[in-house]
Amino acid sequence: MCWAVIYIAIFYEISHEERVAKSFDIKDNKG
Repeated sequence: MCWAVIYIAIFYEISHEERVAKSFDIKDNKG
């Protein structure tokens, strides 16, 4: 159970960072 929570937390952090990076890329493209 604990490993599942840790795995989900890590996966969520990675997906969150990717979304933030994409949002920054969109802002940069718009100038």
